[in-house]
Amino acid sequence: MRTVILTEGQQLDFAREALALRFPDVAQPPVEAGQLLERRRLADVGDDVWRTFNAVQEHVLRGGLPGRTVRGRAVHTRGIRAIRENVRLNTGLWQLALRRIGQ
Repeated sequence: MRTVILTEGQQLDFAREALALRFPDVAQPPVEAGQLLERRRLADVGDDVWRTFNAVQEHVLRGGLPGRTVRGRAVHTRGIRAIRENVRLNTGLWQLALRRIGQ
């Protein structure tokens, strides 16, 4: 995964698909895809699949991203605490990352 470099567009596509996994029943997620690509840790700075996966995974599972509801109310995304949801999201994110390797 560290040898496959993603373009900015490919990273945004990855983040959009991750948002669809995280908010499957919401037409307009409270955060933008680009927010998932912001790096929280220095170790995640880079454009390869592995680092992109790690950055997105951290934002999706930990939450804490500022956003707005459809009605304009300010919110912060919540972290995932349920084990079943954690496994579902991790599995989905892993599958997204594996698809990027095969491209």
